Amino acid sequence: MSGLENTIQTNEQTIAQLQTQNQTQQENITNLQAQNQRSTATIRTNAARITQLEDYLRVSQQDNQTKQTQINTLNQDKVNLQTQITQLTQAQTEQTRVNNEQVETIANLNNQLARQREALQQLLNNRKELQKPLQLTKFQGWLEQNKTRDSVRDAKLIN
Repeated sequence: MSGLENTIQTNEQTIAQLQTQNQTQQENITNLQAQNQRSTATIRTNAARITQLEDYLRVSQQDNQTKQTQINTLNQDKVNLQTQITQLTQAQTEQTRVNNEQVETIANLNNQLARQREALQQLLNNRKELQKPLQLTKFQGWLEQNKTRDSVRDAKLIN
């Protein structure tokens, strides 16, 4: 074999090797393109899922904000109710004090009224006694007593 034949044979082997490499690289390119398409689909799916999760997160944050606002409102309502309870308790305590004073005043007035009734009853009894006709014997005894007094008085004046 001559040098040229060796070179041709070497070149043919190199060409065959290059064709094999080329075919392998084409297969690799095809595989990479398929993998790239799968990866692109996965990326799209993941991007859609991320968008869904972002939307869910945004809605959840808004819901949480709404709930926090409601909690704040309820807490303020609770404080307001506690203040009202305190005020009502103080008002009730004051009203109880006033009621107790009024009960004491009523008791005093009832006692005073009872004394006034007794006095009025005594006055009525005295009036009845005064309205009875004077008994003549009592009057005569009184007259005699007073005559004696008048006599003593007159005697003292003469002396």
